[in-house]
Amino acid sequence: MKAEENKFKGIRVDNGEWVYGDLVHYFFIKNGERADYVSIGVDLDFYDVIPETVCQFTTLKDKNGVEIYRDDKFQYRKHKGYLLDDFIGVVKFKDGCFGYESNRDRLFTPFSEFDELKEDFLDHIEVVGNVHDKQQQKQALIDMMRGDEEIGLYDDKINNNELHTN
Repeated sequence: MKAEENKFKGIRVDNGEWVYGDLVHYFFIKNGERADYVSIGVDLDFYDVIPETVCQFTTLKDKNGVEIYRDDKFQYRKHKGYLLDDFIGVVKFKDGCFGYESNRDRLFTPFSEFDELKEDFLDHIEVVGNVHDKQQQKQALIDMMRGDEEIGLYDDKINNNELHTN
């Protein structure tokens, strides 16, 4: 693995967007308490990220040239000469190697099991998201509902007043 291939991505704490770069761990002592932080460094900038969302680059790319990271979701399409049916997979790191779990059997399959990884597998997958994108979607829904609350769409008092005046 080349040094430039040893990179990570994580979801920024401040705006919820993905950032790509070098992984940085640091801590501060404040009021006698230690506070640990995880950041992604891009050039000379550092962005605090949610630790649980940090994903390492596998050094592999999908059929479109998109870099594949741990926890990425991908769509596999069956192709001539290969036995696997279509499935959705999630990239995992287990027992010292990268591989995936499919939505069909949840078994871990190391990428090293493929004789011709690129032709047999990588040329037939497409990254479609990441398991941590779900949290972003939930947060967007919560934010939308909070906005609806502010304009009174969930106001129970309106319905209760209507019932008492009839």
